[in-house]
Amino acid sequence: MKKIKLSKQTAENECGLCCISMLATYYKKEEPLSYYRNLFNTGRDGMTLADLFRVIKTIGIEPKAYQTKNLIDLPEQREPFILYMKNNHFVVAIFNKKKKGRKIDVYDPAKGLRLMSLYDLNAEFAGIALTGIPTPEFNKTSKKIREFRHINKIVLSLLPLLLLVTGFSLIAYLVSVFIPLILRTTIDNLFSSRIIHFGEISFTVFALTLFFLIISLIKNKISILLQEKLYTNISYKVIHHLFKINYSFFDNRSPGNIMFRLSLLTNIQDVISESMTKLVVSFTSIFVILSYLVLNYHSILPLLLIIIFIIGLASYKRSQKILIQKEKELGEKDKLDSLLNEIVNNMFQIRCLNLESYFQKNYIAGFFSFINEYKKSQRKIQNSNTVVNALVMFLPIYFVLFLISPFSPYQLSIGTLFALYSISTTLFTQVFSATTDIMSIKVMKASLFYLNDLLDEYGPEKIITQRINEFESLTMQDVSFKYNDTSEPALVAININVNKGEKVSIVGSSGSGKTTLVKLLANLYRPESGKIIFNGIDNNAINSDSFKDIVSVVPQNSVYFNKSIYKNITLDDDTINEVDVLSALETANLLNEVISLPMGIHTIISGQGGNFSGGQLQRLSIARALVRNPQLLILDEATSSLDTENENKIFLNLKKKKISLLTISHRLSTVKDSDKIICLEHGRVIETGNHKELLNKHGYYSNLCKQVEMR
Repeated sequence: MKKIKLSKQTAENECGLCCISMLATYYKKEEPLSYYRNLFNTGRDGMTLADLFRVIKTIGIEPKAYQTKNLIDLPEQREPFILYMKNNHFVVAIFNKKKKGRKIDVYDPAKGLRLMSLYDLNAEFAGIALTGIPTPEFNKTSKKIREFRHINKIVLSLLPLLLLVTGFSLIAYLVSVFIPLILRTTIDNLFSSRIIHFGEISFTVFALTLFFLIISLIKNKISILLQEKLYTNISYKVIHHLFKINYSFFDNRSPGNIMFRLSLLTNIQDVISESMTKLVVSFTSIFVILSYLVLNYHSILPLLLIIIFIIGLASYKRSQKILIQKEKELGEKDKLDSLLNEIVNNMFQIRCLNLESYFQKNYIAGFFSFINEYKKSQRKIQNSNTVVNALVMFLPIYFVLFLISPFSPYQLSIGTLFALYSISTTLFTQVFSATTDIMSIKVMKASLFYLNDLLDEYGPEKIITQRINEFESLTMQDVSFKYNDTSEPALVAININVNKGEKVSIVGSSGSGKTTLVKLLANLYRPESGKIIFNGIDNNAINSDSFKDIVSVVPQNSVYFNKSIYKNITLDDDTINEVDVLSALETANLLNEVISLPMGIHTIISGQGGNFSGGQLQRLSIARALVRNPQLLILDEATSSLDTENENKIFLNLKKKKISLLTISHRLSTVKDSDKIICLEHGRVIETGNHKELLNKHGYYSNLCKQVEMR
């Protein structure tokens, strides 16, 4: 039977890709969303109807478009449609044949599954629907996308530790099973002969207590080791992958969105290390108890199995409802965390522009949206736990009452009844524990969705690379680039050449493509066409470590840490000493100001550098790059906050050290002494030459000079 599997968006612009994924899954092609991101790069702009049409066709589905004001007029109502909504949003809809009346299942990438009336959906519908039929080129997939696809290998690698914990837990549990058996024998003896071997019983209980403590301590030690390994392996896998994926993943998402995903790691690690272990123990315990009952009280077993089945079925149903609600809660939490991250990181601008009330209003609205979903989740969980606790407490009593009732066919001793009460209490407790752990694992799937979306993301294709030890030349040959498949090119047929010892500058107005060019040179993106060549070698074929050894980039907005000046420059690199730091500060023309501070290079920089001026922070960023002895230094508006005197001194110092320079700037004072000046406009090179040559052309550069009265 064909089913639609809901695909949720993790970025505001991915509803179109999610709908394509749902349509493909309906026709048995199941792929993670990263597959479609790689197939069609939406960037930050999202998709149009035409883009949607084209991508559907690319995956082997022949699309059909319908324009109508009323969804009831659509043909083939048994198949799903992608609907274009009035808020520039896409959803998947299919008529629900099980419900009476005109009801439609709406699979909304932003809000989840909704059952809507035809009237309500028509009110949001923008009038265009897409559907499609698979062609022979459509490739079905036999595999299913599992939630634990990235965690399985880690768990399996720790299987010996997991089995040890399970084994010792089982032994400790078996000890507890002996207690009701001892009490049964004692009580029966007391009522039958009134003879109790007190010393023998006391020694047995003491031995069991000591054995239980030893086994439990060993189990605890192994459990801690298991948790440590899980935390280490999962965290390392995620952080390692974070540095390998395409930079576009970060460019298209807010820092808060990514931080939210990483914050879920602890919850996932806790569930795996605790719930999964407890689940194995619970199932083993249930098996042991049922085996004991089969051997000794087999006539009671059917009644217990019926009770266990009812408990399991009810628990499964409640876990499904809790999972759906938990997904909604996490979605709202993601939005709230992203907003909070923006507020904290932009507090300076918020205060300066008097935007406190605006952001407070947004935060309060987001907070109450989250708290509303949180309350619903907690209500379901707490109500469920209350029912579970009540059943655990009273079911064994009802069980014993039945055994002693006139309707019971069983004739049991008082000691046996007491033992069965204890054993049934333990059995029901383990059944509920198992269902609770299953629910925890199911709820964890909501968290895994966000983590899997990160781990599914592609990284650059690995190729054999070679090292370069010295900078000789940089060449960009007919380089073109655009951020996504729908946007205009950010760079078109760029040709630039930088030789050893030269200072080459790129000028242009905002939006001309200067920063995009830096991202390409820093290997954050790869060109759509053309080549970037270092020393005659394609940039993609150069070992990244050797590249970073000789090329340093100082971005427009650098990062500063709440540490000392020394540590902000060295970044805990043990190969860099104090002499290196002082030399870099001197070249960046910051040394005198630093040594005049009471704590010198050990002065602490406050969060985001609030206790230093903009010019001082820019010079600190330059020093951080210089301390690694680069042969080519790329400066992206890295001196925009400096006065002309400081700027000239820095460039003079760099020239003395014979460091090749590629500067990106819109300030003409920065580029005047360059060996070559390249003018960019709308992503194209429109003029090239030195300062004097460009002035004589009376073109773009000359006009810029006139505007700042540079002559």
